[in-house]
Amino acid sequence: MACNWSAENATRAYLDTMKMGKRAIEPDAAEFISALAAGTNAQLMAVVAGGVAARSTTLALVAAAHQTGGRVVCILRGPEELRLTKHGLGPDATHVEFVIGEARYLLTNRYREADFVVIDCGLSDHDSLFRAVQAGERRNGNGATVLGYNTGVKKESWSWEEPIPREKGERESRSKQPKKTMGKDLSNDQVSSMREAFTLFDTDNDGKIAPSELGILMRSLGGNPTQAQLKSIVSDEALTSPFDFPRFLDLMSKHLKPEPFDRQLRDAFKVLDKEGTGYVVVSDLKHILTSIGEKLDAEEFDEWIREVDVGSDGRIRYEDFIARMVAK
Repeated sequence: MACNWSAENATRAYLDTMKMGKRAIEPDAAEFISALAAGTNAQLMAVVAGGVAARSTTLALVAAAHQTGGRVVCILRGPEELRLTKHGLGPDATHVEFVIGEARYLLTNRYREADFVVIDCGLSDHDSLFRAVQAGERRNGNGATVLGYNTGVKKESWSWEEPIPREKGERESRSKQPKKTMGKDLSNDQVSSMREAFTLFDTDNDGKIAPSELGILMRSLGGNPTQAQLKSIVSDEALTSPFDFPRFLDLMSKHLKPEPFDRQLRDAFKVLDKEGTGYVVVSDLKHILTSIGEKLDAEEFDEWIREVDVGSDGRIRYEDFIARMVAK
């Protein structure tokens, strides 16, 4: 990786990303990713991401590549993700090399010379990807920049809620009940993310999505429904024609549920605990929780950390910290 920092490249890439990614879910993160890649003159940039998150991050690297003359590789898990990502990128997809395969293998073999790697920490195997890239760095001595994003421990992720079987005739009686408030169980951030995903698939700008797009749309938001589950939802919800965004929010609030908070925390800590020791350095933890995502106040962090045993080496056992945070 080149050591000289180019402020000019970084600034231009930052501004280009602002223009290209007006509809991105996390524009601020994308802009800084682009500036970092361009400023370090990255020549081979690889991103491992899923769903809608792939769009904003890949756009950021495309903007950087315009400044450095480098290549952008987007590693995806399957054809459906490929379709989703290309759809979201539009004309900018022509500037990206798309690859479907096992990311850990690809990063340590075909793309082992990558000098800028971006990994979505929302992926279930992100910790193993970090370890694989680090092992490759030690072997090859290429000193790549490896960046993790989407690490906010307070941000909710989603899993599929199995539809509750209904007795015959129940659908008719339920339709007579008062309707729920649109997306009432969703936070503003969740509604924003869902609107972004919905807009990407509303290609004719009529404010509606076909029922056939429901599966890929939900997967872009982190859900993983089976075909049987989708058929059940389409049937139970009587989705016989294109539906609008309020209807989509209603579906999300009824059929998706947030993952347990302790699981989100544990996944976030594993990003710091790359060796799998079960411990993290307090200073690293404080930096992340007070400066990234939905920030904690430094005083709030200090109050929590006082209740946890800190070792003489400045590390804590993060299962203890998780227990405290969940209890609060």
